[in-house]
Amino acid sequence: MSTSSPIAHVLEGALRDIGGPPVRRLLPQAAVRSVGPFVFFDHFGPTVVAPGHDLEVRPHPHIGLATVTWLFEGAIRHRDSLGFDQVIEPGALNWMTAGRGIVHSERTPAESAQRAERLHGLQVWVGLPTADEEAEPSFQHYPPATFPRFQVDDAAVRVLVGEAFGVRSPARTCSPILYADADLPAGGRLTVPADAPERAVYLVVGEVQVAGEVYAAPRMLVFRPGVDVVLESATGAHFVLLGGAPLDGPRHLAWNFVSSRPLRIEEAKKAWKNGEFPPVVGDDEFVPLPEEAPHLLVDDQGNQGQVLLFQQGEVLGEMTWVRLDADTVRVDHTGVREAARGGGWARKLVMRGVAWARANHQRIVPQCSYARRVLTEDESLHDVLADG
Repeated sequence: MSTSSPIAHVLEGALRDIGGPPVRRLLPQAAVRSVGPFVFFDHFGPTVVAPGHDLEVRPHPHIGLATVTWLFEGAIRHRDSLGFDQVIEPGALNWMTAGRGIVHSERTPAESAQRAERLHGLQVWVGLPTADEEAEPSFQHYPPATFPRFQVDDAAVRVLVGEAFGVRSPARTCSPILYADADLPAGGRLTVPADAPERAVYLVVGEVQVAGEVYAAPRMLVFRPGVDVVLESATGAHFVLLGGAPLDGPRHLAWNFVSSRPLRIEEAKKAWKNGEFPPVVGDDEFVPLPEEAPHLLVDDQGNQGQVLLFQQGEVLGEMTWVRLDADTVRVDHTGVREAARGGGWARKLVMRGVAWARANHQRIVPQCSYARRVLTEDESLHDVLADG
């Protein structure tokens, strides 16, 4: 891929076992965390779901995102904590806004469970703008007639969400977005205009040629901004276009939660573990909160702040500070709970505070005895001491 290519990244994706059909995860990756507001992109199948091996995604929670499900083959029964019970089939689209919190399950419909049936589709997560992260949860189902095909160059296109090629989808969204399904015949050509700030194409079937390079499915090609991209195919291809305006700041992902605020994710973990999310109507199973190692988060509130030690949403330790002036903070307390002792976490709390201070050009007055001992005994840390 040359520097003059309109392709910035080629993403292969990794196969994952989530207890159902094979899933290829394209987003997020280290090289590309998101494309427009798309923060998560899964391609599941194609596979044959045999009787007795049904799709059984038990009730699980979400916050801060919208899930978008688009099927090529098969059927999935969606049920959620709002009371919706909807089977989605090929050509239909489900848009579920999690907002402040929703729970849903995805299973093989009863009428499909008695026979072998192919299952193939995409599920993506769209991050919500900061102002909408705590919105009321909602669910919309759009039948196939919502998305008529129209011709663009040689391609048959359906605009699923947002706007593309001058056509707007009736699906309700909360930010500028592009999500379209396209079929390009053998020998066909499609020009993708530079209408959206961020764009990508995901190849579901077949191959395309871009600037003389041939790319085969399953791959995601992330386009450079500001240039039209010509897709050609000698053999034919089926793909989706995705993108839009980037979100208004970084998003943090953990398990099924998305938020601009890491502490909000910890709150959601604790709420799920404590049974505080509403149940799915008619489906009383649930996916337990996964085990996780303890980890540190910084909560900088301006005039005060803290480094927190979390595990599964529970606070196991903290180092707290208050601001004395524009470039000085006073550390008042460092401590860990009994469950976290023996792992060196008290020192790790202080060292994470040191890293924060250096990154933010702050000096520390260590009022608490433990922080004072750590900072004064280690000469390599003296650069953050307010008294030198």
